[in-house]
Amino acid sequence: FYWKNWKFKNDDLANFVGRDSFFVDDDEDQLDGDRLWVTGFSLTKQRGELHTLDVKTGIMSHVNDKTAKSIKWPNEVASIPMQSTNCEFNKYAEGLGKTDDSYNSESDYNGLADALLVTDGFLVPGKDKGGLYVVKNPGNKAAEQKVCLTDGSEWFYHRAIWLDLTGDGRKSILAARAKVPSILNGNSGAQEDWRALGVGELVWLERPQPHSFNKVTGSPLDVDGNVFDPFSDSNTPWKLRVLDEGPDVMFSVADLDPTDSTIEVIAS
Repeated sequence: FYWKNWKFKNDDLANFVGRDSFFVDDDEDQLDGDRLWVTGFSLTKQRGELHTLDVKTGIMSHVNDKTAKSIKWPNEVASIPMQSTNCEFNKYAEGLGKTDDSYNSESDYNGLADALLVTDGFLVPGKDKGGLYVVKNPGNKAAEQKVCLTDGSEWFYHRAIWLDLTGDGRKSILAARAKVPSILNGNSGAQEDWRALGVGELVWLERPQPHSFNKVTGSPLDVDGNVFDPFSDSNTPWKLRVLDEGPDVMFSVADLDPTDSTIEVIAS
């Protein structure tokens, strides 16, 4: 079972970045959107379970069949933080030599409020090719859409959180992933390096940047001139960097030294 305030970002960072910054919308109706999300999986079924309970109404729903069959072993789920583009727009405006008030961006937030980030996969054969998924409008039969942020290689993911790792306001993803031991996957080649049989990694998936900004409104734009969407087909999968070997399931982020400008990752 996974309890999460629908309108908050990752709970682990609440104390680090401040509670006020966790609200994704000032609309009072949106703030009543608490939901209980339940994930489940099966050794035999070729589908995962993602169910939700609306705390206010008691109504239960679930993701559609297409999403459930794609995410066969859902682990953690997290909400999608609203994304400020002010910092990026200001750099763009400075490059144009425009620093006056007429170039104030209207795009304070352009993220997805009604969406989930889902980590997927496990070492069970047939479920070991996992990934990181964004599910837009989960539970909405007409509007639900699934997007994979990873490349579909033989890695499965347990935990993912949102962090600005570039210092420009972009919320990227820090995640732990693992690769199934080959011996469990039907390949018992004794000549293989044992380190290659079972590997864990801490990885960073960098959120894409807008191609440009509307010179009047400051709205972020894609290369085709349409409104920028970091989860569109043209912007996925996200660029992935391996930060370290070792972390495969769980990790925590903390600010152990408030006097510096960085954070620390604790993993076992």
